[in-house]
Amino acid sequence: MCPALKADRIYILNGNGYNNAGKELIAAMRSTGHYVYNDSVVTNSIPSGFKTRCEDAVNGYDWLCLFTNKNLSTQHAAIKAFIKKGGKVFVQYEVTCCSSSSGAAADLLSAVLGWTVSTNTNPYIASGGKPSWFATGFSCCIDTLFGAAYKGLDGLPTANQFVSTGMMNSASPAISLCRNFGFQFKGSEFTDTSHKGAIVGLGDVNIWYDSYEPHSNGGTMPINQKLVEYFFPGPNTSCYLFPPGCGKLQSQSGFVKSFSLGNDTTLCDGDSLTLKVENSNSSLKWNGQVKQATFTVKDSGLYYAEMQTICGFSSDSIYIRFAQKPKPNLGPDDSICAGRSLLLKIADTAGLSFRWQNGGTGPDFLADKAGLYICKASNQYCSGSDTIRIAIYAQPEFKLGRDTQICSTMPLTLKSTPVLRLLWQNQVFDTAYQVDRSGRFFAEFRHACDTLFDSIQISLEYPPLVKLGKDTQICSGQSVVLKACCTPGLIKWTDGSTDSVYTATKNGIHTLLISNRCGSDSDDIILNVVELPPFPFRHDTLLCLNQTLRVNMWAAGVKYQWQDGSDMPYYEIKSPGLYTVTSSKGACSQTDSIRVVYTDAPCDCILYMPDAFTPGDDGINDAYGPISNCVLGDFSFNIFNRWGEQIFASDPTHKTWDGTYKGQGVQMDVYLYQLSWKDPVNGITRFTAGTFTLLR
Repeated sequence: MCPALKADRIYILNGNGYNNAGKELIAAMRSTGHYVYNDSVVTNSIPSGFKTRCEDAVNGYDWLCLFTNKNLSTQHAAIKAFIKKGGKVFVQYEVTCCSSSSGAAADLLSAVLGWTVSTNTNPYIASGGKPSWFATGFSCCIDTLFGAAYKGLDGLPTANQFVSTGMMNSASPAISLCRNFGFQFKGSEFTDTSHKGAIVGLGDVNIWYDSYEPHSNGGTMPINQKLVEYFFPGPNTSCYLFPPGCGKLQSQSGFVKSFSLGNDTTLCDGDSLTLKVENSNSSLKWNGQVKQATFTVKDSGLYYAEMQTICGFSSDSIYIRFAQKPKPNLGPDDSICAGRSLLLKIADTAGLSFRWQNGGTGPDFLADKAGLYICKASNQYCSGSDTIRIAIYAQPEFKLGRDTQICSTMPLTLKSTPVLRLLWQNQVFDTAYQVDRSGRFFAEFRHACDTLFDSIQISLEYPPLVKLGKDTQICSGQSVVLKACCTPGLIKWTDGSTDSVYTATKNGIHTLLISNRCGSDSDDIILNVVELPPFPFRHDTLLCLNQTLRVNMWAAGVKYQWQDGSDMPYYEIKSPGLYTVTSSKGACSQTDSIRVVYTDAPCDCILYMPDAFTPGDDGINDAYGPISNCVLGDFSFNIFNRWGEQIFASDPTHKTWDGTYKGQGVQMDVYLYQLSWKDPVNGITRFTAGTFTLLR
């Protein structure tokens, strides 16, 4: 048999000020069937005859309600014993105006719980317009509570607090560290877990009146009846913190008398519904077979549940129907040309209503911009949607590239940027075209919006071709100028030079290598340089009387011709005069001469000064100086111009004058010389001076 739930007895230990339980609040408690005893003499002691009667299952729990601001320290032991047996205690405490009540509440909690609980330093969380704070989701069956100003307590576990969730009406302060406005503890949460009762409390009396002043309007302010029943439930109350009646504290569901699976309903294809019976037990069956706490419905049909409880047998059924979900089809994502539009159209529109992303309700939609288009189609029960993304066709600016030059040996593959399938000038569609000749090449790109064209000029570059000509022969002192022509590229000659012109003077092989990006080529030429032997004499000669000068000029393959017609390489000079010889080899020849002077002086040491010389670097009379058959000691030779300026002075390495002054050739003129020397035969220092002519 399901036990009857009787109303509780409520004893109010009343106070004054805001803590006072007014007559309208007491009337609300009595309206739920409670026996309410009001201490009208404002005492702070519990009447000796008021005890919890938890032993009496018919009469149920007793409530001790503390609406006083007086110190209750002398009653802590009695209150704790009252809770231990199963009694419930409610504590109403207040803010600044009645701060002693919050202190009394903190002391009481510390005593009965065995923890350290104190009042928060903030006088209140918020104060201002009415209401000035609210708590959303205060319990599973009360949505929102409104308050004015409350006092918080510190030292309470978060799980046992009633917490405010917001402020309103420009409350001040805007943010507070104090957020809890109440507490609740079951006996099992005390330090001594053998308690059967509970203790709860609120820090704002205005909460009973939805934040209005509790004693305004002559004590006739409306009471929040749902909150009253939440804390002080009667026999027919379904929303409560602790159940009415005697026994161990249990959930607010109490005993299951009957249950409901809800009204028949219609679901959409693909959806599901989970059926659940609150506070079910192991006897619960679905459709007579399945034993489980919940049942998930995925198909149409009748579903029912049965369960045996201590209050009797209970059952309920529900019919579930599945309706077809609309499936609008907008097609695949698409593109449109700039300035054009696309008509989005739903084919099957029977019995459907529509909603587009911009709020339009027709079955068709004209898309003329890029973006995501959404169509939601609905019938009586279900809805479905489809999306399509429209892009504006991006016209590619394809390019074949700049006019260019390619190697004749390396064909070029033309591709557009970006790579596209093009119609080339050979009327073939492809992404590439191979070019192996010069000319202008064309391509066009056709798409839904336009036709684009581009062209490129191609010219050919050839690998180098090098020709230096035939091998050749030159005379010593001559040169051959070779040129790198005809093909541009990087030039490299035998000696590493890179000029376009190369002067060859040496005997041997001379090579030219030309390279460009298309290849390289080289050629060489053999240069034969004909070398004639040098003449054995370089200056005019002074001979003693009856002295003979023998000349030997022999060299292989060389022919000779003297001034007197002799063609021998050997020649003897026995008399003064000018002697000339020409040597030749092949096409090359050279001529030199020597003037021989005889003297009547003894041949111990002879000195001769020419009266003219011709500097010209031609090998004939190129230097001016004394001619002697002796080695002159302490030699000093100086030359002066006609103004007496010294323009040459000998030194150990320069004993003759080359016709220059300060690095420049002097003009043709008559010059003065001075010469001193030590005669190596007798050791006498001699001196001479004179003039000579410089000819050019």
